[in-house]
Amino acid sequence: MAKTKKRLTKKERLINRIREIIKQDGAFSMADVEAQSSPVHKTIGKNTSALVERCRLNDVDIQIYVHETATEEDEVEYKDLDIDTLEEILILAEDWSAISYKTMKRASN
Repeated sequence: MAKTKKRLTKKERLINRIREIIKQDGAFSMADVEAQSSPVHKTIGKNTSALVERCRLNDVDIQIYVHETATEEDEVEYKDLDIDTLEEILILAEDWSAISYKTMKRASN
């Protein structure tokens, strides 16, 4: 009896794609991709939010902001992020891949 391959969830597919890009092009920060804003991990009350500031292979760095002041940092695994946040990270990861490609192309000329 042939073993059927388990179909990946949308979340798993997003995480896999983000990780593929980071394996190829390295970790990146929101500054590296000149993001208009950082992806929101979660909002904590009226004036406090947790934003994704750096993406690595297995997790992201979260910066907690109270009003507009950074107060603490944390690390969160991709599996603990919601799909909207992962989709936003994937768009930024694809931007990072394009930036990396252009940089390598320039360096080789």
